Amino acid sequence: MKKLTLALLTSTAIMLTNPALAQTPSNESIARLLQVTNFAKETQASFRTSMVESFTTTTIEQAKQQNPNLTADQIIKIDEIARPFANQIADELWADPAFLNIMLGDINALYQQVFNQQEVDAMIAFYDSPIGQSINRKQTQVVQDFYTNILPRVDNYKAAYAKNNRKKFLQFEKQLLEILSE
Repeated sequence: MKKLTLALLTSTAIMLTNPALAQTPSNESIARLLQVTNFAKETQASFRTSMVESFTTTTIEQAKQQNPNLTADQIIKIDEIARPFANQIADELWADPAFLNIMLGDINALYQQVFNQQEVDAMIAFYDSPIGQSINRKQTQVVQDFYTNILPRVDNYKAAYAKNNRKKFLQFEKQLLEILSE
């Protein structure tokens, strides 16, 4: 009897922890998880920050490539027009129901691929608690600070690296053009 009970408990544990055997989370439970984590609000802020920083950095780097003699004043002026423009684009995208449907559909599919129902239920219970809400707010701040403060420094480092290693990039470009001309 003890062996049978142990075998049943072991097989039950394997079934619950094996994603292939676990139940796919329902659309309703994923929607609830997104609600308790304030996903839409938090994602909108991260999306905006990421888009503005990426667009601004890329615009400035492209301008530097086209005109290596850009002055610091010109770079400041480019930054001053790029940020509001990127903010406007982010607002327009976020207000577009088609964009939101695509994004939410992709997020739903991603959650269903990565998590099982038991895990989603556990996340809902955690993030619906006071400590879960506190951690969620702090995680959001970390992500926003990453996009605002750290990512631009990484982008600047990558640009400096590319400039200092121009030979490598030219060799790569030459190889790429050879492939494309075949």
